[in-house]
Amino acid sequence: MKALLIIFVIIPLVSFSQSISFENEAVGKRICNDIAVLANDSLGGREAGSIYEKNAANYISARFVDCGLKPLSSDSSFSQGFTVNYNVQYKGKFVFGSDTAVYKKDFSIIAFSGNKSAEGKMYDADYGPKDTLGIKDDGYQGHIVLMNSGSRINKKESNDLHPYYRALEAQKAGAKAVVFYNMNSAYYRSLFSYNSSRRLTIPVAFASDKLVSKLRSKTDCLVILEAVIKMQSYEMMNVAGFLDKKAEKTVIIGAHFDHLGINSSGIIMNGADDNASGTAGIIELARILSASSDSSVNYLFIAFSGEEKGLFGSYHYSRHPLIPMEKVLFMLNFDMIGRLGVSSNKLLVLGMGSSSRWKTIIKSVPQNFTKLSFQKGAPEVSDQFPFLKYQIPVIYFTSGIHPQYHTQFDDVEYINCESTAKVVLWVSEIVMTAAKQEVPFSRPSGFSQTTATIAIMLGIL
Repeated sequence: MKALLIIFVIIPLVSFSQSISFENEAVGKRICNDIAVLANDSLGGREAGSIYEKNAANYISARFVDCGLKPLSSDSSFSQGFTVNYNVQYKGKFVFGSDTAVYKKDFSIIAFSGNKSAEGKMYDADYGPKDTLGIKDDGYQGHIVLMNSGSRINKKESNDLHPYYRALEAQKAGAKAVVFYNMNSAYYRSLFSYNSSRRLTIPVAFASDKLVSKLRSKTDCLVILEAVIKMQSYEMMNVAGFLDKKAEKTVIIGAHFDHLGINSSGIIMNGADDNASGTAGIIELARILSASSDSSVNYLFIAFSGEEKGLFGSYHYSRHPLIPMEKVLFMLNFDMIGRLGVSSNKLLVLGMGSSSRWKTIIKSVPQNFTKLSFQKGAPEVSDQFPFLKYQIPVIYFTSGIHPQYHTQFDDVEYINCESTAKVVLWVSEIVMTAAKQEVPFSRPSGFSQTTATIAIMLGIL
């Protein structure tokens, strides 16, 4: 099987026949061929910034050529390169009274923490500040501040200040360090995703519920928190191909192509569903839309880098767009679309709240191959999120999380080629339907301008 897949890598160098079949079986075979190549051991898990990612980018570029796409980069390549200073090593020490917490078991260092140590007594600030107008509570001064990272308004939505801002306000108020808790917070993942040379000057950690209980039982003891962070630069690249239909507006169709690489035990994390499936999906969408005679909009297809490390590719693109953002009609994202009928019986459609037209548009394109689950929100867990800052409607398709997610078992044998093809063909009809009309922006639930601008504060967006 693996020897056969190495031969498949050569296929993109040969142009496809003009008589391409778009029947479900043929589409499924092409999609699964692309997934098999991208999720092969020879591409080493496609970690952002690695040689394996560059090899995967070359494969995607060749596929874009086959689909009739053109580069927009100044160097006439499909690559949009950028450098990221990424935290590759975190270490920490947490001592309270006579007890010492265990790093990665009882606590972790948060990505925007300062590289510093602090000591002081604990002060429980509940959810912390409600705004950025300044903290008038004298309890912050000179203390290690304990905060709930969730939202006091609605635990399921990101309606409160992002923890970065809460920690920043605590720092301004004289706190020596901040310790967050609550793994159920809508912000939890982002605490470990935002990475930049611009960060706080005080140490910031995340504590387990068990550690928080111990801290609350020893409120008068001295707490010592130390954060040690080592940085490393990574050269990453997005892959972008343009389908010029000579139209005024452009639709962006994206999927991240990076994955987790090779773990500390030397095991390759192939990421067949996450997100070779989405990458193969946009390649096939490029092929379908290239063959279409409809010229309502242009299309820009982007395979994003660095999603697994913190949406770096999509944040970089939003800051350095190849098409003016005001010319973008909407952005569509595929992230894990390969497991319908295997580990999932429904397709999730997120971002419905980003335009009042999405419900009407999607319902006008009937399908009978799966159940649909519509969600208004467009959470900051995938590459559609940075586009909301620019008031661009987004729509995000996924078959959801499964037991093999972020394990070495996310391999091609679990992919359902037939259902993945049906998703791509159905979505192509949605895209062409939406392209013929206005898709006005509206603010989705769970999104706030405050949350979106955190990336600017951190030097990412």
